Amino acid sequence: MNIPGYVARNARKYPQQQAVVEPNARHTWAQLDQRVNQLANYLHDEHGIEAGHRVALFLPNNFAFIVSYFAVQRLGAVVVPISVRLATPQLQTILDDCGADLVITCEATGTAVQPLYEDDTSAIWLDNIDDLLNGLDSDSIDITIDNDDACTLVYTIDTNGEPRGVLFNHSALQVVGTMFAMEMSYTPQSRLLSLMPYSHAAALHYNLVAGTLVGCTHIVAPDFSPHTLFDLAENERATHFFGSADTYALSAQHPDIQTCDLKSVTHWIYAAGSLSAAHLEALQPAFKTGQWYGVFGLTESGPSGCILLPYEHAAKAGSLGKRAMFNTEVRVVNDEGDLAEISQPGELQITGEGIMLGYWQNPDATDDILTQDGWLKTGEIAVRDAEGYFWLNH
Repeated sequence: MNIPGYVARNARKYPQQQAVVEPNARHTWAQLDQRVNQLANYLHDEHGIEAGHRVALFLPNNFAFIVSYFAVQRLGAVVVPISVRLATPQLQTILDDCGADLVITCEATGTAVQPLYEDDTSAIWLDNIDDLLNGLDSDSIDITIDNDDACTLVYTIDTNGEPRGVLFNHSALQVVGTMFAMEMSYTPQSRLLSLMPYSHAAALHYNLVAGTLVGCTHIVAPDFSPHTLFDLAENERATHFFGSADTYALSAQHPDIQTCDLKSVTHWIYAAGSLSAAHLEALQPAFKTGQWYGVFGLTESGPSGCILLPYEHAAKAGSLGKRAMFNTEVRVVNDEGDLAEISQPGELQITGEGIMLGYWQNPDATDDILTQDGWLKTGEIAVRDAEGYFWLNH
């Protein structure tokens, strides 16, 4: 099964269940699968998109992004999600680097795209997906896709501040999605609130991919604000939210948190190591919960890595956790290349089947970050304490 194959499966299993909820629209799995097929046919017939092509998505978190993501993959092509916060020069750098065959954008985010494709057919504005796709062929394109085929190219920033493409295949994303779905107890009744941009690997793979593997409902909005978080979490009965340290800090200080009902959220997820014990002490009374899940990993690892569970926060808040997540291993290696002793600083390394294929067209950088036995060198200095918990050694 490849990644877009799960959309088709969910359409058969849960045709009338909500797949995507936007502030002003709702879409079932059957409707999503139909739109994915229609857009895939349109991209193939009108723009010549085929297996191996790269299609950049310069879109916010919305239904158009989700349809485009799976439609591109259904053609055997590679999705390149790009942050909508980038200005034209930075966008141009990434588009040139990946050799994008097409850019999909919309009016709200297309300002940076316009100077590059004003008179070009290599960009489409997907503002009204219904107008574009109504009446088009909704049959699935008959293309053989292997799980080893590349499907997603996510850009991160290297140590010199330059963008670097991280390439994944279907198999790796299934491993990462399965890992996160299991660790966060996803079910078809789960409702995932996604306000962090899908251009980031964590939001994309933890929420969109993992949730689709299971058949969860995706609740999306173009931007984060405390009001949006409270409104959608309360009115849509969200069960899971993944946010940055800043999103939690801003939300905790917002007056509406005193009156909104957030009891449906069973998992408040954040990047492990980004919230200290003092931060958590301030957040818990505001959110009225102790259900905090810290996760750590690099884009290059899936991201997969460590997990800090709710019951561990009382004694170990600020750490990365004691164990690696499902299908993942973590170790600390000293300067001699041996496993570090307790409390001895060393480099944190990660391995598992969810690790990237490599950096896009950069085999030297790929060789530099991967050991000969398949461990990813994170570049982070960490220690492991006497109880087995990993701590970043800042």
